[in-house]
Amino acid sequence: MYLRTLLCTLLPLLLISLGCDDDPQPTSDLIDIQDTDQDLDSESDTEVDTADTADTADQEATDVPIIGCQSSAECRDAGRPFCHRESGRCVECLIDAGCPFTQPICSNFACVPCANDDACRDIKFGPICNTATGSCVHCRNDDDCTSADQPFCFTTLGVCGACRSSFDCTDPLQPACLIDAIKGELTCTRHDRCTGDDLREDQSDDGPAGATPLVFTDGIAHITDGMICNSPDEEESDWFVATVENGDSLHITLTASSEDVELDLSAYDAQGLLLGESWYAYPEELKLTYLPAGPIYVVVTRFDRPDQNPATPYEIRFTKEAGACHSAADCAAEHANQLFRGHCHEDGACVRIIGHNLLEEGEPCDSPDDCQATCTYGTTALTSRPFQDTTWHWAAYTADADQRAICTTLCTDDLGCSGQDVCTTVFGTRNHCVAPCTDDTHCPVDILHPTDGGWKHLRCVDGHCR
Repeated sequence: MYLRTLLCTLLPLLLISLGCDDDPQPTSDLIDIQDTDQDLDSESDTEVDTADTADTADQEATDVPIIGCQSSAECRDAGRPFCHRESGRCVECLIDAGCPFTQPICSNFACVPCANDDACRDIKFGPICNTATGSCVHCRNDDDCTSADQPFCFTTLGVCGACRSSFDCTDPLQPACLIDAIKGELTCTRHDRCTGDDLREDQSDDGPAGATPLVFTDGIAHITDGMICNSPDEEESDWFVATVENGDSLHITLTASSEDVELDLSAYDAQGLLLGESWYAYPEELKLTYLPAGPIYVVVTRFDRPDQNPATPYEIRFTKEAGACHSAADCAAEHANQLFRGHCHEDGACVRIIGHNLLEEGEPCDSPDDCQATCTYGTTALTSRPFQDTTWHWAAYTADADQRAICTTLCTDDLGCSGQDVCTTVFGTRNHCVAPCTDDTHCPVDILHPTDGGWKHLRCVDGHCR
């Protein structure tokens, strides 16, 4: 649920500039810019007259569709939407306010990343430069958030808020973390817009603090009167909580009133870490095996567009079975919708490997932050460009992770890998060496493009995932 919600929340920031006038000409004769020929680490800014910047624009703004423009309405190239009247050229930006979150500084009429806090002094996105991303933000970590009612830094947006996820919201009557990317606000709240919702909504079951406890009889808990809408869009959700013992497995089946109603099914542990998700099947199904003892939170979300109200029926069935893992192979066996937890603990539960970026090449892992370089399991890459298809590849829900999920090195091509290993191709700067695939289920999934009944894996062609 959160992956899909965050994607739709953040894409506008990746693709468009926010809060800009239609034609934001400079408001003074002096424009504060940085010379793009200099190293971006330089802290010196240069003030130049607009006549000089017009000359720069003549040199740098090439291949533009309009010469002699008088207003931005004449600039039809999405990459150069603003008219610099003095030069008659269409350019990417005129002032900082014309640049997006990811490249917030307007330098020589081009949007570029920030290099230091000084560059972010007057930037609407925040006064602090996150040098890792080049974005101007309000915070880089919780230490930057000094307000008692906004103690958390939501690092994806770089803003302080009351919560980063619903797991930070402890009031059962306000259990949902609302992320407003446009306003840059994060607040704990409840959702009560649905017409004809079930009685559980009266207690606000929109987050883990308000989750409905499940009562199992002979290993089964069956909710037959579920109702859910999609208002507010991608926020309304129904939470349930099951208490399990070490080694227990949960089999969850979610059935909507019809195949036309698109429901999502997700599960989290007590720390809010994702255990697995099912988005594209009917019915949706999760098999969570050899769980560690404690609460398991299960979330139902409706993902229709636009807001769908009133609520429609669904039922959800839980089956709990006792058991125990005996090896990492047991932990990897169920992979269709379950994330790999790579260590079989002596108490019979599969738990995450905690490597703290210390594990060396060849050691088992289940997340990139386990390793000194990266892990063959868990790497993700979102590729989104204006007017092109968006892809979101994730090295997850793959088979044989007990053998294939290891710490590895980054690469740019197969020549950078040792032995028979090959270099991945879909993770950009995070491409890494992996063992050759022998089946499509060894390949990353593109989580935005489903196949019938589940995740769409890349195809395995001559040992490479394409």
